[in-house]
Amino acid sequence: MRHGDAISTLRHGGSDMDRPLSEIGELLLRKAARYFAKELPAFRAILTSPAWRARQTAHLVAEAFPGVKVEVVSALSSGAKADALKEVVLSNKDRAPFLMVGHNPDLSIFASRVTGIPALMDDASFRAGEMMALESGPLETSWMDGRLLWRRQLPEWDKGD
Repeated sequence: MRHGDAISTLRHGGSDMDRPLSEIGELLLRKAARYFAKELPAFRAILTSPAWRARQTAHLVAEAFPGVKVEVVSALSSGAKADALKEVVLSNKDRAPFLMVGHNPDLSIFASRVTGIPALMDDASFRAGEMMALESGPLETSWMDGRLLWRRQLPEWDKGD
């Protein structure tokens, strides 16, 4: 999952690591969170980048899954390489299903390498707050054997109500 919409760096004026979610980002996450527990598998863990906007996102998602702990993982920091994300997945595979909250283009590149779908590297299409469900395949031994199961933007969660 990409973190929710955040205040721009220019408007925030502080460190990129300290940028919070915008009002709309928080509102959309709170609205969508009502549907997460109904439509998503019960996560066994929520792993997040140490950036404040990602931690806020993770905690808002966690509200839909009582008892699930949010864990800060430095390897999910902005600028993470696909190999570092792969190690996060492999070291947590016994905890599946789990959610990773991170940044773009890191997550787009990782998803593309896992699935072999080049179009996923178009990071402009991976919106703030969007989720992708991936089946990693035999990630220990090879890239590009996984599958994209679905992807969903925040405003799509409450369609049909």
